[in-house]
Amino acid sequence: MTKGIKIIIFLFIVFIIFLLFAKKYSNKDFKYLDIKIGQAPLRVALADNVFLRKQGLSGKENLEKDQGMLFIFKVPLKYSFWMKGMRFSIDVIWINKDKKVIGFNEDIKKDFSKLIKPPGKVKYVLETKNGFVAKNKIKIGDELIFKNY
Repeated sequence: MTKGIKIIIFLFIVFIIFLLFAKKYSNKDFKYLDIKIGQAPLRVALADNVFLRKQGLSGKENLEKDQGMLFIFKVPLKYSFWMKGMRFSIDVIWINKDKKVIGFNEDIKKDFSKLIKPPGKVKYVLETKNGFVAKNKIKIGDELIFKNY
């Protein structure tokens, strides 16, 4: 086998591996999950990969009172959020690896020119309709509960 054919076979194998990897990590369809935070039930869209986390709620017209988006990260860190493309105000709830609320930002207005930062390392970030935190009396230490994920 000549050197040129070996290179072509190698590049073909690399290309196939790339396609398989891209397909696995490029899912742009949100999955949905029923959760509970404190005593409040919610139906959330899961943003559990880099593509879905980047999209977030951008372009969505609104959230219903019992809807949200749950961002899930593999490694707990101090992730900052930039609300590019948002059309409405939201509450953001910061949740650690133990599924406990460590902080929140309420009624983040449509002026989304600044970064929103958690008070500590988070594994989960829950975005809800504005007023959700106050209405449901969400507090530090409340637990995020969900199954089958």
